[in-house]
Parts: sequence; C-alpha cells; structure tokens
Amino acid sequence: MFSRLSNTFLFTFLFLVIVLNSLSAQTITGSYTNTHEISFFDGYDWIETEVADSLILTEIENDSLHFEFYLFHTNGHTCSMDGIAAKIDSVYEYIEIFDEDDQSSECKLQIIINDSEIILNDIDNGCMIQYCGMRGYINGITFRRN
Repeated sequence: MFSRLSNTFLFTFLFLVIVLNSLSAQTITGSYTNTHEISFFDGYDWIETEVADSLILTEIENDSLHFEFYLFHTNGHTCSMDGIAAKIDSVYEYIEIFDEDDQSSECKLQIIINDSEIILNDIDNGCMIQYCGMRGYINGITFRRN
C-alpha cells in the first residue's frame, strides 16, 4: 500500500514539474517573421512580390521588452521602429512624445502577446506617422508564435 501511494505521489510530482517547467520556459525572446505579398506598381501594372516582416523581441530586467521591427507595405513603403516597452498589466507599452513646430504628438505602441501570436497595436496611429512611409502602417500587424 505504501509503495503504491509512494509511486503515485512520485508520478504526480514529476508530471507537475514537467508541465510547470514547460509553461515557465515559454519565453518571448526571439525573432519572428510574417511572410506575405505586397503590390508594386511599375508604371503599367501591379506586380505581386513576396516579402517578410520581421520582429525581434528581447526580454530585459524590470519586466521590460526591447523590440525592433521592420514591416513592408504597398509599393515598398516600410515601417521600422525599435525601443524598450514596459509591461503594464498584461501588455507591453512604449510611449514617445514628439515636439515639432510648436505642436506635440505621441507615439503609443502596445505589444500584445498571447499563446499563439504577437500583435502590434498603434494607438491613434501616432507611431505610423513618425516611423512609416506613406502606405505603411503598424496597427494590427501580427506575428505567429512558434
């Protein structure tokens, strides 16, 4: 009886250790890509071209996240940006204030991470205005997690 209880306890304990270790080992540090097609106008026709957006995330101390991305859009317009986002509740958030021509504008980027994907959320498109070409955008871009 004691041996059977001991074996059941040992099996349960090892199972929990394996499961909990695999859950805690899910890191977000890494490189992510999103392959898709964009259109280029050559003066006569639209030409479809395959491109790959890239996102690099590095977890750093104090629940912060260094991010760097490069996104491709129609006619080769791009968005590129990097910075350090702080964890606020369940999302990472980056805020940058710009003072230009006696006016102030704000870039507020949220990086939302769930089990299956990473979502870039550009609040009020303030980051797009500063970091994208004319046909580029950031809001809603997603990257699949492995």
